[in-house]
Amino acid sequence: MLPFAFGCSQLRARRASIVGLVVTMSALVGYFLMIMGPVEGGEWNLNLHEARGLFVSNTLNIFGGLVTGPLYGFLGQHWQTRRAWTSAALVAGALCLEPLALTVAGRAFPGESTIVWTFEIIAGIGMAAYFLVAGIAYRRRHSSLAVRN
Repeated sequence: MLPFAFGCSQLRARRASIVGLVVTMSALVGYFLMIMGPVEGGEWNLNLHEARGLFVSNTLNIFGGLVTGPLYGFLGQHWQTRRAWTSAALVAGALCLEPLALTVAGRAFPGESTIVWTFEIIAGIGMAAYFLVAGIAYRRRHSSLAVRN
């Protein structure tokens, strides 16, 4: 959702895509630093062997971010400038369907908290409701402006 939010701040699609990529990669670097640091029991002594292990164990996250970062940055810009329903559906759907996607992909951890998954689904539904209200208001405002002209 971070690339989408930052993409909403851009007026040009290409720039929004770049911002989405930068935000996603920055978040991944922050995550890697966190798991290597003392917060997660690490010791900050990254060597080539550990860097390779970190990269290999997170290959799907890294390459997924290379695709989804620019995509969601673009979707944010598209929502901000046009209130595009496809952007809204993909963002709300990503939240609502993440638990299912993790389960189907075999990446769900045994005993993972259903509270987190429930929150994600509720957040996705809430976001969909927001998009619906904001999109309708946007269309009404723009259609009333067109009628006046």
